Amino acid sequence: MAARSLTVDTPISYWPAAAVAICSVVLTVYQLRAFPRIPTTTLSVALDAVFAVLLLGGVTIVQRLRTEFDLYWPFMAGTTLVHVFALVEVLDELVRQPFWFDFVFGDVTAPLGALCLFFGLRRWVVAQEAQRRELEEQTAELTRRAERLDEFAGVVSHDLRNPLTLAKARLDVAREHPDEADEHLAVVEDALERMETIVEDTLTLARDGRTVTDPEPVDVTTLVEECWRAAADAECDVDLSVDLDDSERIAADPARLRQVFENLFANSVRHGGTDVSVTVDDLDDGAGFYVADDGPGIPPSRRDDVLDAGYTDADDGTGFGLAIVAEIADAHGWDLDITESDDGGARFEFRGVERPTPL
Repeated sequence: MAARSLTVDTPISYWPAAAVAICSVVLTVYQLRAFPRIPTTTLSVALDAVFAVLLLGGVTIVQRLRTEFDLYWPFMAGTTLVHVFALVEVLDELVRQPFWFDFVFGDVTAPLGALCLFFGLRRWVVAQEAQRRELEEQTAELTRRAERLDEFAGVVSHDLRNPLTLAKARLDVAREHPDEADEHLAVVEDALERMETIVEDTLTLARDGRTVTDPEPVDVTTLVEECWRAAADAECDVDLSVDLDDSERIAADPARLRQVFENLFANSVRHGGTDVSVTVDDLDDGAGFYVADDGPGIPPSRRDDVLDAGYTDADDGTGFGLAIVAEIADAHGWDLDITESDDGGARFEFRGVERPTPL
């Protein structure tokens, strides 16, 4: 059951409580007029009357839950029935009630009212537990976002500092040696482009950490070939092998899945050189797919580190590419494992991948 807020922002209507009070008066008058009187003690009647009045007040309090439909009706019904039972018990001290009347309004209403109250209390406990879990999840999500923000701030400030320092130094040199300005300004331009790349990758990493809630059927073969053409433009000797079925489709966010392949292909080309070969295929158990290359591979001791934002061993790397891949996999609910390919290179395995149900 979903947690419900118990806050009431709209004016409270007390007509149900008023209706219960009116019915109580009618029931009282009916008994006093229809049934014969009996002698009784004032103290006994007073105690029972106080209990009945308190229950009528309980009906008024329960009315504040009227916006909580799942809680309101069990509590209202239970409180009303127990109030009727208490009222009948008061009048039982004053008049001789027939068996049928005492049975219906006494023996039946009391357990029925208690059952309704128990049912309402159980619903309230379940709602409170759901609300507590939701609050814990929200707190955990806020904590995670705060940690990610701290991580991004640290990584960006660190990675931007080097190209920024380089750009400032080259500008100073260009001012001192105008005849060599073009050479130094070219270095400044490269540094600024690197800074832009770092900022864009950071924003991508922040965005792609969000959970994918509305995946679409994606033609993996077509998407892989498009991403490979973009990665291999400048390296004509690289080779791609796609062993997926021509009709292979998976449930994913198309834009973010594209980023997965683009980053993995770029990583393979960057580390594998001009003659690297990349393979995309289904896992043997059918639980997902993998991307493998025949490059230098990733040592087991570094396979966890390479997925951390900002981690890189290349002078021109930002350390965000594989971190983005890991974030996108996590956003889809996939498990990402890095192993060694058959050719000794890196192999990225994605498990838990869902395939759309055929129409």
